[in-house]
Amino acid sequence: LGCLRSWVRCDAHLQVRMPRVVGFDEACTLPILWPTVSLAMAELGCGRHGGSLLVHSASGGTGQVAVEFARLAGIGILASAGQPKKHLFLQRLGVRARASSRDPKAFAHGGNVLTTTGRLDGVLAASLAGDFTPTSLALLKEGARFLEIGKNKVWSQIRMDAAGPAGRFRLVAADYMPKAWWAAKLESLASALGRGLVSPLPLTLFDCSERDLVNAFSALRMGDNIGRFVV
Repeated sequence: LGCLRSWVRCDAHLQVRMPRVVGFDEACTLPILWPTVSLAMAELGCGRHGGSLLVHSASGGTGQVAVEFARLAGIGILASAGQPKKHLFLQRLGVRARASSRDPKAFAHGGNVLTTTGRLDGVLAASLAGDFTPTSLALLKEGARFLEIGKNKVWSQIRMDAAGPAGRFRLVAADYMPKAWWAAKLESLASALGRGLVSPLPLTLFDCSERDLVNAFSALRMGDNIGRFVV
């Protein structure tokens, strides 16, 4: 947890000037997520307008960035979410096509309803559990991509190929990209923030007291958050 220190030493190549239109709390909601989602969209081929993307757990930080990124690229958005308040939040964002991310059977039914007009060009997921992965794979059209950005309980390439046509699975790991790539992405993000093209994520702020830290990690474990937790 070196980021919680009073003074932090890091590589100057991975720093950009914070736009004046955002504060420190807001600024720290995006630097990891936007480059990661950008890399995922490059795998999907986000330049083709009119495609469709299912974003799992879309009310979370990664999901919201993916929704905004897809809109900028002209991609149709379908989403999954858990609690009713998260569905309401996505509805307010204009995401009309939604399914459950808590119940695999409910998601399977909702997924079939969502794809009545055609199968998907891509699925963006982060460590899906249970039967969500095979059900999501079944919703993809030929040549589509299943993009995994999670680190926990991730299916292997062999298992993915066994569950459907080979070549669909892409494990997206921005932490392996070179410093020059990160520098360019962060500069692009700072510029977009400064011009108002993208927005900071909703956040819940915690201080560095022991009690607040425990509360933050407890709430995160329960999956009760919308957007990002900031300490």
